[in-house]
Amino acid sequence: LKLAAFLRATNAVSRDGRYRIWYLSSPIYALGQNPFGSPSVFNFYSPAYRTTELPNGWVAPELQIINEATITSSTNFFSQKISEYREGAVPPNDTDKIIYPDYRALAALAGTPRDLVNALDRVLLFGTLGATSRAAITDAVAQVSINNDGGVARAQTAMFLVLASPDFAVQR
Repeated sequence: LKLAAFLRATNAVSRDGRYRIWYLSSPIYALGQNPFGSPSVFNFYSPAYRTTELPNGWVAPELQIINEATITSSTNFFSQKISEYREGAVPPNDTDKIIYPDYRALAALAGTPRDLVNALDRVLLFGTLGATSRAAITDAVAQVSINNDGGVARAQTAMFLVLASPDFAVQR
């Protein structure tokens, strides 16, 4: 779901019209889950999962898939995907990179970091980005200079910080 949200938010394109996405199950370099690859009928976690930090009788199934390892691996995964291609929507002649994000619409908002963060909040979080995260991300994006890239670096920084935020970690 996180990858699909990123692809939609950047109007990602594929050179041949196919979206070949595989090997997402790596707990170190990817998202820790493959589409249609859950280990049980309960998806990627047991509905009865508990941690020792919760009071007796409480369950927290989401903590089975959102933990130190998956937070780190998904952050690394998105960092790589976001920075793979900077120039816009025209894919380079490179067969290793199958899907290409288009940052032009987001880069157009880069002159006003608040507008850029608000746009990502609407597209990725449906307006649920918390005030603390919003302020921290907006301040960080404002520190990125707009050079010859037309605001792409700012757009990519904002995208990364929203995707790495705790607000984006849990689907609501």
